[in-house]
Amino acid sequence: MKYDVIIIGAGAAGLIAMLELLREGYSICMLEASPIAGGRIATIKEDGFAMNLETGAEFIHGKLPLTIRLLKDAGISYHEVKGEMFGVQNGNWKNDEHNEYWDEFMSKLKKLKTDITILEFLNDNFSNPKYTGLRKDVQRLAEGFDLADISRASVLSVKDEWKNIEKKQYRVEDGYGGLINYLLNCCVQLDARIYYNSSVNRIRYNKSSVNVSTTDGRNFDSDKIIVTASVGVLQSGAIRFDPELTDHAIAYRV
Repeated sequence: MKYDVIIIGAGAAGLIAMLELLREGYSICMLEASPIAGGRIATIKEDGFAMNLETGAEFIHGKLPLTIRLLKDAGISYHEVKGEMFGVQNGNWKNDEHNEYWDEFMSKLKKLKTDITILEFLNDNFSNPKYTGLRKDVQRLAEGFDLADISRASVLSVKDEWKNIEKKQYRVEDGYGGLINYLLNCCVQLDARIYYNSSVNRIRYNKSSVNVSTTDGRNFDSDKIIVTASVGVLQSGAIRFDPELTDHAIAYRV
């Protein structure tokens, strides 16, 4: 069967795209490499814990319009996070307050217009030894919060997110997994075609058609394709594009 659109990846972005297109009457096929939907969202429910565990996305950083709307549509409640934040450094508990130069860091970041890496931004503006603690905190935040390599990650890509860290934080009742289940159920009710354990290894395309091959030898055809696979997957070369991407490839390989 030929579909109007093939979507690669059953994470939040892929599921939202699928739902929007299904509601418009398009025939959609989704290919997901893992056996479940969710992508980087993974809520674990285990006996013995007073609440669910989030091993992926956990907080809502400020009142984000799209996330809040989806939660309301799903009838899922959320609550403001109270209390102090603590981290562990060198085996010691530490109040997770920002470095004394954090306001200066954010002030200079807000003025930045041309994108560079986080490391370049630090080197250009905070090379003085007095900023050693700030540099370590920024690296820790980038690596622990965004899973980002500061020598490669765009500083503008984290600008708005880090700005909202100072705002109220919220946690989804029963975990983000409930939102994934809601999106998934909505798609299934609209006759979604979702193929799990389907790792894409090649995408052939031209202006009018797309052919997608999976590692188990299956082929899928469509008019258009939406790729929501992570940057890490794209950088690994696991998915080959024919013809090879140009501008997009430059962007995700930086």
